[in-house]
Amino acid sequence: MASSSKNKKTLMVAVVAIAVVLMANINAVSGSYLTVWSGPGCNNLAVRYETCGCSGIRLRGAYEFVYTGQSALLYDLPYCLANSTTTLSSNLTNCARFSWRSIFIIC
Repeated sequence: MASSSKNKKTLMVAVVAIAVVLMANINAVSGSYLTVWSGPGCNNLAVRYETCGCSGIRLRGAYEFVYTGQSALLYDLPYCLANSTTTLSSNLTNCARFSWRSIFIIC
């Protein structure tokens, strides 16, 4: 009986340790992202862009960029065409309209 109880405790400690490691890894791989709102201001309908590579931006009422190590290039044309007009490499919020049509998150 004592051995069974000890095995259960050991198993429970191992499960908790694995869960802690997995949660730490999930937080470590969270990347930079851009949230855009339909506006006016930083409210109403919102869309988040967090995928590496190029994405089209369809709402342009306001934005918030959360930087966690991956910079982003912003383009005034769709499909990340031509030269980027802006590089984001720090946290930034702007609750006013903007003109960017696409984003390329560098991962």
